[in-house]
Amino acid sequence: MSFQAGFDKNATWTPDTDGGATTLCITGWTVDDGGDIIDVTSTCHAGKQAFIAGIQRMNGTINAFLDSDTLPSAVGIKFGAKGNLLVKAATSSFAIHIIIEKVSYQCEVNGAVKFTFSYKSDALLSSGAITAGSISYPG
Repeated sequence: MSFQAGFDKNATWTPDTDGGATTLCITGWTVDDGGDIIDVTSTCHAGKQAFIAGIQRMNGTINAFLDSDTLPSAVGIKFGAKGNLLVKAATSSFAIHIIIEKVSYQCEVNGAVKFTFSYKSDALLSSGAITAGSISYPG
């Protein structure tokens, strides 16, 4: 077995608009890989349900402490922004063209200010090395 530590698994964000790539110093990330499952059950299936795969999508979150030297909005992390997200996993990365769904901020009296952004994969308007709608898996 070859387990992986998470301490060096950062993320890189490159907005479609002007601006270059920003390496995000994160506290964690999620990538959910899924999509639609389409029911194609008919009388030919003898009372058993039948499915086919439909539209694929990925979604997830990026979690980080708020760095006042690099605010999320200053690097294009805001609702509706599109760009390329590289999320390190093992020795390579997930590479996903995304649209940012939501940016959330959290403050605790006994802690640092944090932010999270959630995203969905997007098949429109890509720039850079990732083709629109493409998803690259680690490995």
